Amino acid sequence: MVKSKIVHIITGLNQGGAETVLYRLVSKLNNYEHKIISLSSIDNASLAFLFEKKGIDVMSLDMRPSNIFPIFSILKLKKLLHNEQPAIVQTWMYHANLVGGLASRLAGIKKIIWNIRNGALEKDGEHGKPLNLTTKVGAIVKLGAYFSKFLPLKIICCSKRAAEIHQKWGYADKFHIIHNGIDVKEFQPAPDRCLKIREEFNVDCNDNLVGLIGRFHPQKDIPTFLKAAQLVSQKQNNVRFLLVGTGLTQDNMILKKEIDNLHLANKVYLLGKRFDIANVLNALDVLISSSTFGEAFPNILAEAMACGVPCVATDVGESAYILGNLGIVVPPSAFEKMAEAILQTLNTPQPSDKIRARIVENFPIEKMVNDYDEFYKRVLR
Repeated sequence: MVKSKIVHIITGLNQGGAETVLYRLVSKLNNYEHKIISLSSIDNASLAFLFEKKGIDVMSLDMRPSNIFPIFSILKLKKLLHNEQPAIVQTWMYHANLVGGLASRLAGIKKIIWNIRNGALEKDGEHGKPLNLTTKVGAIVKLGAYFSKFLPLKIICCSKRAAEIHQKWGYADKFHIIHNGIDVKEFQPAPDRCLKIREEFNVDCNDNLVGLIGRFHPQKDIPTFLKAAQLVSQKQNNVRFLLVGTGLTQDNMILKKEIDNLHLANKVYLLGKRFDIANVLNALDVLISSSTFGEAFPNILAEAMACGVPCVATDVGESAYILGNLGIVVPPSAFEKMAEAILQTLNTPQPSDKIRARIVENFPIEKMVNDYDEFYKRVLR
């Protein structure tokens, strides 16, 4: 049986939520032939090697990030797509939606599916703040709103809240919601993983570990997390804090200065980018998401819960929906409320089996893959 070919066009393949979901999807959805095209360059730190290990073809257009509307790259992509003749082109994230959508249409391909992975682009953006057209991303999003009316057949979004925000910005009413899925076999409670991380950083077994996994970016609001950490430390001395992700390293002088100013130097561990996230999560007593904007469906919350780890999250994107009644939701930038929620969670945590069951029942990867499969089948009819 000949498999239908799907070409996935994505802005880049650095470690992130959209890239991870794409990898999980094509790894499991085996009844299609998949090809991955990255608009930006692929380096050794990218996730490209994971796709290649699965035998999935990956290539790059080597586009410069500063080039918003790259005519040459669009024409190059048009030629590639004309040669590939995919049944469906699935684009991922704003820039790829535009470039991939235009190139696909020029190549005569009509079954074009966009994928939007973001919520609000700025603080308070979920509450009526207008789209900022002076930024590069804002301009791309506004162009996307215009082209959404006639380029994509449908727009997949991982969050109902994010879809509503984009429709307020002028996007066509073509949204189809498919929540992200978590591999609950990879992310599950594992005491041996917990010990491995604690031994690596010489963390006492009697100490509580509170962690944030993200990147050094205003969206993640690391300062609020650190201010909450300071308050928690003043109330409970046996708490330590992990920061994991790109830019969260000892070399980051801005971050180091903030930690020193809050007198947290001996209590914060900066781990930088890591690929053993399931191990890190298993070492935590609480996982924090302190984002103020940008989130649609924060994978890390579902991954932590699948490991039985309780979470505290700001009310951004689909965070409250993921947590249900098994975590604590606080307003963005409210470090005092975040500190209170951390202490409450440490002292009266929800049962880990119930926390894990929430993800197993509602957000397993099998459900996401099946939802995409059913969606693609309808598109191909």
